[in-house]
Amino acid sequence: MSMNNIYYGSDLKTGQIWEGLRVKVLKVPWHSLVWFPGSIPKHNIIVRMTILNRLPARVRLLKMGLRIENDKYVLCGAEAEIMNHLFFDCGFTRELWGDILTLCGVTRRDIKEVIQIRLKGWAISRVDPRNDSLCVKWGIS
Repeated sequence: MSMNNIYYGSDLKTGQIWEGLRVKVLKVPWHSLVWFPGSIPKHNIIVRMTILNRLPARVRLLKMGLRIENDKYVLCGAEAEIMNHLFFDCGFTRELWGDILTLCGVTRRDIKEVIQIRLKGWAISRVDPRNDSLCVKWGIS
């Protein structure tokens, strides 16, 4: 459908305008991890920014020239607030992820492996043969 047909047609529809204007690209492998029914838009944006390494952590804000007191992570105050420390390396967050994984029935405590599997678009189940050995290793039935 050409743009002329969209703008000069008698029945102008928003969906037609959107389809005419948007750039169509293939979905990224982590699409379903971010965008799913019932998801909270604010959380979607934060997850997307994190995956794309665009989350404005304190170190990044300082590099942008914002005046903040220091670059330390507010929950522990020990290390600079960078993405790895924020989500994985801090003792507080490591314990939090462990508790979340336990609630989800995952006995394995390495959240990085879980996220890597999900970012590749694989299911964490024995149905997917790529993950069968991990399921055995982690105690997932």
